[in-house]
Amino acid sequence: MQPSPRSHEQPARSIAVVDDIEDLAATVVMLLEAEGYVAEYALTGAAGLALVNRMGADAVLLDFMLPDMTGAAVGNALRRSTATSGIKILMCTSTPEETVRAEFSSYNAFLCKPVAHGHLVRALVSAFAPG
Repeated sequence: MQPSPRSHEQPARSIAVVDDIEDLAATVVMLLEAEGYVAEYALTGAAGLALVNRMGADAVLLDFMLPDMTGAAVGNALRRSTATSGIKILMCTSTPEETVRAEFSSYNAFLCKPVAHGHLVRALVSAFAPG
């Protein structure tokens, strides 16, 4: 029996998408899965925090404007927890970066919506790059 091609590769990185626009979140998940990532989405900050912990996410693609809390509150909670303090956080929002940075500056990348698919993939590759 031949091993599958992925058997010698690293396991797929897992990405939690936290955005209150369900169609957008679901589409991003499909695009990430097509790129070989494991991805799931949540529509609120609280659900996003639970999702990150449940799936042991390697990264979170995080909107700033959420119905129950800001993306800054989510990001700060992730950074405070020993279980998630090292997670890659990519802010993906239409909120100006200065506004986001005033409340949460510990992100690995800032992406302004709408984000081109290629730009998102490059930001993830860069976030996971060694060093």
